[in-house]
Amino acid sequence: YPLVLYIHGGPHSAYGENWFDEFQNLAGAGMWVLYTNPRGSSGYGADFTYSTRGRWGAEDYEDLMRAVDIAARRPDVDSTRMGITGGSYGGFMTAWITTKTHRFKAAQADRMISNWWSWYGTSDAQGLTNWEFFGKPWDNPVMYDTLSPIRYADRVQTPTLIVQSEEDHRTPMTDAEQWFVALRSRGVPVEFVRYPRSTHDLSRTGEPWLLVDRLGRLRQWFAHWLVQQPVQASRSP
Repeated sequence: YPLVLYIHGGPHSAYGENWFDEFQNLAGAGMWVLYTNPRGSSGYGADFTYSTRGRWGAEDYEDLMRAVDIAARRPDVDSTRMGITGGSYGGFMTAWITTKTHRFKAAQADRMISNWWSWYGTSDAQGLTNWEFFGKPWDNPVMYDTLSPIRYADRVQTPTLIVQSEEDHRTPMTDAEQWFVALRSRGVPVEFVRYPRSTHDLSRTGEPWLLVDRLGRLRQWFAHWLVQQPVQASRSP
């Protein structure tokens, strides 16, 4: 079966034994869903949680790829049909990982960050990177630059679905737009879906018809690239 890696937001949050509509949505379409808590996640002590400070996309990337390596050894996982997705920090990591490896055949970036410079000038959460990246962009320009996926967009080959809320002030529209333009200009298969009247919490507190539409698009995207057979999408009235 195909496998989809799901990356949580935060980064200092964690997955637990909870119900997630997104997981069941993909599992119901015949895919394995892999979720794990890489370095930077909460719940394993302060050293673990803050080990990624100034190093987003380093040890956390290694942990995620190690988890994929282990899962891919299962006889019921088809390692040639793997996808990757996540929101917020998970959206950043989805973009970041597609600049570093071509092992994933499809990606979906939700409320993503592609350019830390533009994000800093438009987001309502500058305190995050003031701490994580040891200052403002003009205090540490090299870090803000080198940790921006847009800098490496020329390496991306993975078909990508971008999902963004129009009233998201945490990860604003501009980063999703930049990623879409960068991939489209290179001929990478990419789709961009914008949801009206929606915030950073669309996946949790959005209007019901938008929640259904989002899950349907996510399911259809991975079914198209990984399952290679039609899967009935949910439709709004």
